[in-house]
Amino acid sequence: MFRRILVTVDGTERNQKELKTAAELAAALGASVHVVHVEGLVPSAWDDEINSPETSRALQEGADQIAAAGVSVTKEFVHAPESTFSAMIIEAADRFGADLIVAAPRQHSLLRSVLEPSVSVGLARHSKVAVLLVP
Repeated sequence: MFRRILVTVDGTERNQKELKTAAELAAALGASVHVVHVEGLVPSAWDDEINSPETSRALQEGADQIAAAGVSVTKEFVHAPESTFSAMIIEAADRFGADLIVAAPRQHSLLRSVLEPSVSVGLARHSKVAVLLVP
């Protein structure tokens, strides 16, 4: 069924459900997982620096959580200077050969939601592979 699963990370507590779901699904199916963090259009508006220590830590912790489930895992940092989060996630999924993307809808501030389109809606509309949204 699913052999290559991509899961997104952002370092928040909410991320734990995504990672747990991806790890359990991959372990049950014998799939591998690719953990991805995408920085935004204007990273300095939201973060102190591109690929900050917090980003690196979130990626490593996500990969460690997947590996602890006995699943083969890789990780990737993606900077999206001129594209949307969803487009960059879809491109990362294409590079990895993913047949499933695991993500979660996120609540953003009004300003951020105006500046950045919904990632989950973008994934659902434009992905060529299955998308699992974890509440």
